[in-house]
Amino acid sequence: MWINLDDKEVELVMEALRGNCSDKAGEPTVYDPIHDRFEKTRADFDPADPYRAAAKEQANDELEVDDDAVVSPGDDPGAWVQAWIWIRNDEAGISEDDEDACRDCGEHYADGGDGYNGRCPDCADKAEEEGRSDD
Repeated sequence: MWINLDDKEVELVMEALRGNCSDKAGEPTVYDPIHDRFEKTRADFDPADPYRAAAKEQANDELEVDDDAVVSPGDDPGAWVQAWIWIRNDEAGISEDDEDACRDCGEHYADGGDGYNGRCPDCADKAEEEGRSDD
């Protein structure tokens, strides 16, 4: 999962992690490795990464690469670079008339909906029971 945080939000997360990390050598908490991973990722970030730069050169109206896109070196010579691909509603099977249709079953519901996250009430309830209410 990817979560886009601004600098202030990252600092709040780091502060929360620091507050839960151990201050005693040899007595780490479960938060220490998470804190360390965030710190390493921030320290290793290179805004001029050549893979990100190459990906940005390939970008077009339907493929976008952010300035802070994730770069993940592969086992082969090269790296994966995070990118956004634009998908039109019709490509996703969504027509303009289906704005008030459940994304799971297609049932139309009242303007504004009674469900959650693009679902009708029944599918929203089912998704919540299955623990997937936020997908």
